[in-house]
Amino acid sequence: YYVKLQSVDTLAVRGVTIFKNLAFNHGHVAARCRAAILDMINREREGNEIDQGLLRGVVDMLFDLGNASRSNSPADAQGTSSSSANASTNRPTLGAAPSQANDELSTLWVYQQELVEYLLPETARFYERQAKVWLVNDSLPEYLIKTESALMAEQRRVESYLHPSSMQKIKDVVIKATLTNTMSQTLEKDTNITWMLDNDRREDLSRLWRMFGLVNNGLTPIAASFKQYVQDLGNSVVDALLEQLRALGPQPSPQAKAEILSDPTFVQKLIDMHDRFKTIVAECFQSDGLFQKSLKEAFETFINRDLGRFSIAAMMSSFCDRVLRRGGEKRSEEQVDALMSKLVDLFSFLTDKDVFAEIYRNQLAKRLLYDTSASDEAEKNVIQKLKMKCGAQFTSKLEGMITDISLASDMQKQFREYLSHRDSQADYGNIDFSVTVLTTGFWPTYHVSQGAVVASSRLAVASLDVDGLHHPIDSVVLPMPMTRCLNVFTDFYNGRTQHRKLSWIHTLGQAVVGARFGARKHDLNCSTLQALILLLFNNPTAHGGDSEGWISFHDIHAATGCGDDSLCKKLLATLSIARYKVLEKSGSNPRIIDVEEKFRVNPKFSCPQRKIKIPPPAQDETHKAERVQEDRSISIEAAIVRIMKTRKTCSHQQLVSEVLKQLSFFKPNPKVIKQRIEHLIEREYLERDENQPNVYRYLA
Repeated sequence: YYVKLQSVDTLAVRGVTIFKNLAFNHGHVAARCRAAILDMINREREGNEIDQGLLRGVVDMLFDLGNASRSNSPADAQGTSSSSANASTNRPTLGAAPSQANDELSTLWVYQQELVEYLLPETARFYERQAKVWLVNDSLPEYLIKTESALMAEQRRVESYLHPSSMQKIKDVVIKATLTNTMSQTLEKDTNITWMLDNDRREDLSRLWRMFGLVNNGLTPIAASFKQYVQDLGNSVVDALLEQLRALGPQPSPQAKAEILSDPTFVQKLIDMHDRFKTIVAECFQSDGLFQKSLKEAFETFINRDLGRFSIAAMMSSFCDRVLRRGGEKRSEEQVDALMSKLVDLFSFLTDKDVFAEIYRNQLAKRLLYDTSASDEAEKNVIQKLKMKCGAQFTSKLEGMITDISLASDMQKQFREYLSHRDSQADYGNIDFSVTVLTTGFWPTYHVSQGAVVASSRLAVASLDVDGLHHPIDSVVLPMPMTRCLNVFTDFYNGRTQHRKLSWIHTLGQAVVGARFGARKHDLNCSTLQALILLLFNNPTAHGGDSEGWISFHDIHAATGCGDDSLCKKLLATLSIARYKVLEKSGSNPRIIDVEEKFRVNPKFSCPQRKIKIPPPAQDETHKAERVQEDRSISIEAAIVRIMKTRKTCSHQQLVSEVLKQLSFFKPNPKVIKQRIEHLIEREYLERDENQPNVYRYLA
């Protein structure tokens, strides 16, 4: 009651105050106490055991002194002598506590001033000495282990006998002494990040990220080294491929080009490489955005290198084709899905995504039309992955192709029902006939039977099962029974739709031709054009042949109408030179088809299998660079018009920059953008500003 009434300190506070004034502030007691504390802490850092309870008691004493200072008024403290340490450093006396609203900060005043302010520089000196020793004696992984251990030890030290407010200050001092000040020296060690990556030291990589993540901008040089390492490794893989390509010579054969494109080794190396570093970024660098960016930029550097006649986009698409085609390596659906996910991740680094899309579309078309896809579900999953990466516009044609094939199956059932109501045998004889109808806008550009490119119509691909045709052929491409097949389907299709024209693509058709060689029967699975040639030999004399069954190259070419001489040579080569020599040629050179040669059914042909798959001729690259360039021109002009329609006026540099931002599937040269701008000016979509020629105006 007396204490409250008179507003004086309690006996406990008064006792601490007297102790402070007569003992702690007397002579060198405070300095000696502080020196003893620092000495004990350093001895513990060096590995010696100390009495932590004693230290805890001393620190608690400093807290009590802080309480006493907070309780005393300035008048109570007048006349007290300051310690020699305070006098020498020109700091306030312990009796003069700062005026603070926060009770805890006031309590910590003595602790901060008499211990922490001396502990921090002593800690810095201690770890600077340690860092010098570690730099000389230890590898970078060992150095980081000791640094991390030191930080953990300091944390335990604070938790044991210091105040939590000291935690971050002490850690900052240790980080500066062991990491910030020595960064250039540590990162230049032989056991740096390059060594860690070479030796797959993932735990060390994790610690490297953790430790230098504590340093301001400490991860920047590490991310740069990581990027350079990935880039160098990727360039070495591409360089090895370039050496392989140079060995083919300036004009590689179609077969050599096909072998390079179909070889999965190169793309698999890139997939494995990306998978490895993606895992390192996720596990060791905790998916740090800085390292994700470094990985992306490194892959973009070497994956878009110029390979001359080849392109990595084509190789990646061919890799997909190999995985998704039936008859390749045996993989479960889960394995295929995982592999395609990795491939799509790799695809995202391509600049020329439109080139990949065009090649992939051609290869997908073959898989769908020839029914060689290993799994329809896998095809849809890959398209969905591409859609997630690039958007619906990128995959709209691919999805349309899948839809066409699905609808074609339903249409074929309806066609069968249609045939059941008419005398189909009288129409086209003994032929099993099916048709796949395609939507022109979705599929690659094909040549129709008349040799013209389809512009706006429906494309139809016929598959036939032909048995024993003996009809003469006139100037038309197809025998009469085949022509009747097409007419029957055309009648059926026209009865279902209006204002649509069917155009037949015989180059994509397939046929099964029944053949007899001696006593053995065979089913020859071949293309429609190969079938046309084979059917000529049912009645050779009707097509210019002699009594022994020989038909000349020119007569075969004229009777079938199989394009130019080059295509006819390729077709005959598959029938007389390749693995299954169902035809015999008159020339002496077993590897070359000459236009002056004659051909007949090979009387010596034999094969143990009843069903024989005759490979189609090797095709030239289905991807047309001209088609890609046309599509790019359209995309560039569309982007320009969109931008100008919004801005109304725009400078040349700003317009080029905006166009580059909008085009995500390829990166055009600024010169090409300028050409498209000029083209739009000619077409009166844009005009130049009369006073500023470098500024364009949009014309509504």
